[in-house]
Amino acid sequence: MLYTFIARDENDVSVERGEFVTVLNREDPDWFWIVRSDGQEGFVPSGFVYPADVVQSMYLHYSSFDFVVRVLGLGQV
Repeated sequence: MLYTFIARDENDVSVERGEFVTVLNREDPDWFWIVRSDGQEGFVPSGFVYPADVVQSMYLHYSSFDFVVRVLGLGQV
C-alpha cells in the first residue's frame, strides 16, 4: 500500500502504508476489494494500491536505505 487508509464503513478495511495485500476484485476503477495477510477483506481506494513487482524492481535499483527513504518516503534524506 502506498498510503495508510482508515476504513470509513463496514465494507472498507483499514491498511497501513507499506503493507502487502492481495487484490481480489478490480471491477470498480476507484475501489479495489483486497485481503490483508490476517484475512480481513474490504474495499480500499485503488490509487492507494501499488504492484509489489514494481516495488521489488525499484528496491533492486536503489540501496536499501535509499529505497526506504526516497521511494517509500519513510525517513529524511
